[in-house]
Amino acid sequence: RYLQIYNMQTKEKYPALIEGIIYLKPVWAPDSKGLYYPWRPLPTDKLISKVMYHRLGTISQEQDTVIYSNSNLKNTYLEVRFSKPLNAVIIQGFATIFEPANIAILPLSNNPKKKVHELFAKKDTHFSYIGTVDEDLIFRVANKNTPLGKLIKVKIDKKSWSIQNISDLISDNTSPLTDAKIIGDRIFTYEI
Repeated sequence: RYLQIYNMQTKEKYPALIEGIIYLKPVWAPDSKGLYYPWRPLPTDKLISKVMYHRLGTISQEQDTVIYSNSNLKNTYLEVRFSKPLNAVIIQGFATIFEPANIAILPLSNNPKKKVHELFAKKDTHFSYIGTVDEDLIFRVANKNTPLGKLIKVKIDKKSWSIQNISDLISDNTSPLTDAKIIGDRIFTYEI
């Protein structure tokens, strides 16, 4: 399975084929000069996933830059999402689609070395990035203390790109909260 990129206006096919993208989608860089994508070598057994950056026009995938790799996350898939209010890429690692394992953030402004900052790396807590409201990150969280799940709001210190504050957004649900979506100024929760 591979990704081929086309220019819709000129119908030009870009030269590089991007292989190793399994089920997950890439994220365009805000300048539209490239994209961030989760990459996992084949075969997928016991290998380390990475987040890569591909600059458009690059001849081969071998020229792509490794943005994030965590050797502690073997057998883990990575997902990338873009937070426009923070101008950052959110990196979510998970062992299965239902068990997120860690969250990291890649600021795209004033970050020439493309340093990634770990936000959450708790093995006993499952984090799922929902979206960004204003400049607050919204996550679904579940662990033994909150088995039904809850939504939290995370304020990020944009100087250090670390967590400044965490507060409950929705924690009084009486049925399992499986997912949530942000649409406009509303949050919709999916409960069983």
